[in-house]
Amino acid sequence: MADCAVERRPASGILCVRFPMSTAVDTRDLERKAQRAIEARRFDEALTHLWLLVDRASVIDEQFRGHVRLLAQCFGGLGRRRALAAAQLYLGDVGEAETSSPLPLDRARIATFKKNHALAARLYEEAGWIAHAAIALEHAKNDTGARILWERLLDDHRLANDLYVQGLVRFNHGRTCTRLGDRGAGRKSIVQSMHLLTAAADGFEARGQRERAFDCYGV
Repeated sequence: MADCAVERRPASGILCVRFPMSTAVDTRDLERKAQRAIEARRFDEALTHLWLLVDRASVIDEQFRGHVRLLAQCFGGLGRRRALAAAQLYLGDVGEAETSSPLPLDRARIATFKKNHALAARLYEEAGWIAHAAIALEHAKNDTGARILWERLLDDHRLANDLYVQGLVRFNHGRTCTRLGDRGAGRKSIVQSMHLLTAAADGFEARGQRERAFDCYGV
């Protein structure tokens, strides 16, 4: 094998193999190894090959879908229900995804895929993903409900030290207020968001994170 770096991700325990940019990946060989490992029910081994196949800059769509199908087999064999649901949803197997994971967050993503935005909002809120719930309500044309959730986030003490996220919440709150006809509240939040995002950009630049600073100016 060509020189490569092997590391274990602490959170998941999964072995990751990182190849130099110049190293060509033999896709057919990796596919054969993954298939053999799956047939032998060595699903963790199969995943090490499959991650190399899907984690490439350029992959033909149908080929990528084939690799995701193999990933789904591994996730099912390992009992990783949430990962299985995500793979099934990507493949468009909505019914299968619905039975794979009962968790509100996964059901919310499935509802979003089905464009049932009102249900997605309720499930996102149940999962504690308030911003996602607010956006889903906006898609459901329920700006009144969305405004309530944006204002809940404005009062969330966990955002006190995150100027960037505060700025985004203020910006979305301002747009929602404007759509509801409350131009005063909308203008106030938009102006506050600009101050917060400018301060966040200054902080990112001071830490050498210029791309993050550009994100702030792109809102």
